[in-house]
Amino acid sequence: MTAIGSQPIQRLKILFSLLALLGTTQGTAAQARGGANAAGVQLAQASPQSLRAEADRQFQRGNVNRAIQIWSQLILQGQDVEASLYNRTQAYLVIRQPPLALADLNSLERIQRPHIKFNTYLLRGITLNELHDFPGALKGTSNNLSSTRYLLM
Repeated sequence: MTAIGSQPIQRLKILFSLLALLGTTQGTAAQARGGANAAGVQLAQASPQSLRAEADRQFQRGNVNRAIQIWSQLILQGQDVEASLYNRTQAYLVIRQPPLALADLNSLERIQRPHIKFNTYLLRGITLNELHDFPGALKGTSNNLSSTRYLLM
């Protein structure tokens, strides 16, 4: 009998479901529903709102690499950098590229300092777990969470 969550993809699905339930995702689903249709629009000339909506659509359709390209473009343009880094981190985990996810998390933490968000700590733990740094995942997440003084009720 296989333990629950022993398959990497299944674990990621469970973890991303938990993130969604906690309301910690910074995706643009609302913007995708109400945003402009970016199909046929030259992405290099598209507005940041159109790019965010298109990246979200591509991710939801399973075109993860295309979504990563769009988030990278937003980051290079200096538009919505924090949310784009967060979303790109999750995308890197989906395509099993935890070293790239960790690099984005390091950048994200530099932007958020001194008030690093709960979901960033959570993603760091997930990423270090995927890198098989189990002690680092546990230590880093628990130390950082305790320093933020979050109370879970």
